[in-house]
Amino acid sequence: MPLAAEISGIRRTVLILLLAAGLAGSYLLSAALGQQARAAQEAQADRIAQQLTATFALLLDAANGPLRSLATLFNGSGRVSAKEF
Repeated sequence: MPLAAEISGIRRTVLILLLAAGLAGSYLLSAALGQQARAAQEAQADRIAQQLTATFALLLDAANGPLRSLATLFNGSGRVSAKEF
């Protein structure tokens, strides 16, 4: 009977070690996948922010270009009064 008890103890130890290794592996894999997902999300947010900034700058230039030109002509011409403008 002592041999059966010793084998049972070894089995229990092996099962506990396998369980601990499985839990540790799951935790490490989860942490690695979470970090990759976070990095990918931050990279995508950076790309979107750059695109929106570039789009806003182009729209601002497109809208302000004619106004700047008109203001320059008005300011440079002494023949047009503010009332006429």
